[in-house]
Amino acid sequence: MTKNIAQRRAAKALKRKAIVRAKRQAEGPAQRRIADEDDRMLPAIARTPKASAALIDVAEPLTTDDDDPGTRRNCLVTAMVAWNLSLLPEAERKEQMHRFFEILAGTGREAEVIDAESFTDLEEVIAELIARKQLLYPFDRRRLLGLELLERSNRYHLVVQSAVAT
Repeated sequence: MTKNIAQRRAAKALKRKAIVRAKRQAEGPAQRRIADEDDRMLPAIARTPKASAALIDVAEPLTTDDDDPGTRRNCLVTAMVAWNLSLLPEAERKEQMHRFFEILAGTGREAEVIDAESFTDLEEVIAELIARKQLLYPFDRRRLLGLELLERSNRYHLVVQSAVAT
């Protein structure tokens, strides 16, 4: 009789674990990370997603599966700029964004004409990405320093360098 009770308890425990796992899969990656943030028993480093995964989540509205490596890299760089701007106080963001635009205009090819409308569109995209970063990762204060996008057997692998912002 004791064996039957132990077996029933073990079966119930396995069922509960399966239900929790199914709920987490249904919630999606952002909700899972938020749930992990609420789990105070884990050390802080275990609750923080990899910088590359976080950047992919933030850049998700810009990217598609059909993007070529150059387009995907540009989208990720734009998301990285937005991420770093989100770390600044709101009063400094616009000034830093305009500095970025000046640098971008200075490095453009002569055949490319960068007009005010393009900058306005890019400013809107960056503002949306800043809002997305603050929604998904409000407490993540890492500064993203660089990225490397590698293509491996029709899949992309992203490596992001980061440092804790001061």
